[in-house]
Amino acid sequence: MPQTLPIRDLGAAGVVTDIEPSSMPVQVFTRGKNVRFDNGGVVRGPVFRKVRSDLLTHDATLPSGVTLNTTPAFIPKHVACVSTASGYNTIYIISKNFQFKTYINNTLTYITSSQTGNGASDTPFCSTQLADHLYINRKDTRPIVTSTTTVAPSMLANFESTNGAQDWRCSSLRAYGDFLIAMNMSEGSSDYHTRVRFSDLTAAGQVPGSWDASDPTTSAGFIDLVDMGTPIVDGLPLGNKFIIYSSDETYMMDFVGGTFIMNTRKLFDDAGIINLNCVVEAERKHFVMSADDIYVHDGVTKKSIVDSRIRKYVFNSIDTGNLPSCFVHHNESTNEVYFCYKSLDDMAEYTAGDGCNRAAVYNYNNDTWSFMDLPNVVSATQGNISSSTTYQNAVGSYAVFGGSYASQTSGFDQHSLFVGLQNTTDGISASKLYGLDDVELGTLSFPLDLEANKEAYIERVGIDLDQLGPISGYKVITGMLPQLSTPNANKNFSFAFGASDFMSNPPTYETTITFDAATKYRLDSRASGRYLSYKMTVSDYKDFSFTAFDAEVHVTGRR
Repeated sequence: MPQTLPIRDLGAAGVVTDIEPSSMPVQVFTRGKNVRFDNGGVVRGPVFRKVRSDLLTHDATLPSGVTLNTTPAFIPKHVACVSTASGYNTIYIISKNFQFKTYINNTLTYITSSQTGNGASDTPFCSTQLADHLYINRKDTRPIVTSTTTVAPSMLANFESTNGAQDWRCSSLRAYGDFLIAMNMSEGSSDYHTRVRFSDLTAAGQVPGSWDASDPTTSAGFIDLVDMGTPIVDGLPLGNKFIIYSSDETYMMDFVGGTFIMNTRKLFDDAGIINLNCVVEAERKHFVMSADDIYVHDGVTKKSIVDSRIRKYVFNSIDTGNLPSCFVHHNESTNEVYFCYKSLDDMAEYTAGDGCNRAAVYNYNNDTWSFMDLPNVVSATQGNISSSTTYQNAVGSYAVFGGSYASQTSGFDQHSLFVGLQNTTDGISASKLYGLDDVELGTLSFPLDLEANKEAYIERVGIDLDQLGPISGYKVITGMLPQLSTPNANKNFSFAFGASDFMSNPPTYETTITFDAATKYRLDSRASGRYLSYKMTVSDYKDFSFTAFDAEVHVTGRR
């Protein structure tokens, strides 16, 4: 006689890849991508909308009088947002040749700069904002600064040696309070890999007036972390502190004033950071990706958030030849942190490019992990952009656009914005600026990019159902009654059931079944074995919620 097994709260645990499936509750998924675990269920993950697809060429609007050489091509490398007191943000897109474009109010504009860099480079950029200025840095050349009112970038003034030579460089440049912090210095012909320089206090609307540590009338200075064994990689404020990371060590610096200005101490001697831009602040904590861990700390204690969950899966599949492409992004609107990297994992879709094709996505509100396909992206930022669409400027069918009439006038919502590179091998026809948004419940009125999105997928293998009898029992799943809904007119979902007799063997799946949530309430199956499995695939782009199911299982005895 079949037994009914109620499985509830499918959004409780997320994806766990590193523990033997037979040791986990049925609600835990062993694979999953392009989904979220929220509000008690599995829901469709966000999608990439095409904001601009003409980044690669120089067909943007040019300022009056500008004559532009069309070679080399504009290959995006970094994106940054300049916050403004009112109106939409200015989005800066910087190429690997240190060329600049801005995006604001649906207009993409090429802007001239006094800095062309040292030629094309894949060296990562970093950016920071202080006193109404945006600072953009790459360690092989002098930092660039632009104000929020005058967009033309120029070389950072006063960032120089005491003899006036403009020969200073740094690996990372960050704002901290009223200071700029430069880390891992090159000063003339000398490198100081563990040096931290801080500017004089910065006045409103100005750049720092001095970096001269020998001038007693300023607050500028430097600290050499002489006991740090590896070069500084990056740093970021945490509350009123500043955290400094090498590849395997972490230091804390704080403003103390007086003679010393800044004070430092070692925080962790067993944790660092994998790359520039691989730390974000959320909930007064730092979320950090290192070479072998993803951890969170509050400036006092740290803990891994991937141990016994997805750590082996992430770091055994990461492409070690593309570590400089790694970055971390905080999506504030969804309480998620995206740990982005180039992966060789078994779910990878965009495999030909050098950008990131995978994000391990952590929801810090409900402590769950999922994965997401990334279309060869290289950088991300958070900002508000105009997305008003009219019949005149809309291209494509109504079904692929997000937002509504109400959402187009709903104010200045923040959105996650990504820059991705062209890769025709993977079907990405152009370098693009993407906006991350929900499918049908989103607010960005840009078309869904069919090249940049992949199917939603969840899988659970190795279900031993030991609560129904001994592990040696042979189980037959005869049916599933899913609680599954979607606002989309197409209410079809694809399910497959499978089983294996041995824990180390992959399941053998039956023929895929289509479940129509509008007309059906159950799925029939005859999958049998000691360890049961199922998977669900949503190949079209629609929001959905899969919260629970009843499984009808018959235990036939030992075999």
